[in-house]
Amino acid sequence: MLLSVLACFCPVWPINIVGFVYSIMSRNSLEQGNLDGAVRLGRVAKLLSVVSLVGGTLIIIACIVNLASDRYKRF
Repeated sequence: MLLSVLACFCPVWPINIVGFVYSIMSRNSLEQGNLDGAVRLGRVAKLLSVVSLVGGTLIIIACIVNLASDRYKRF
């Protein structure tokens, strides 16, 4: 759940929201006693959260590089 919440701060908004929803569904399945469903949904939530974190990090790095290169082009 924590990984999904952290992923929501990344700029890859459709993926991180879906990962957060899957993590909530996984928690609800566990509370209902459906261990197999909770594990399956948890794996999907973890995968989507990691993809969102990696994608968000790449987008942020690309923006920083782009802004830094524009700054040096002006001078």
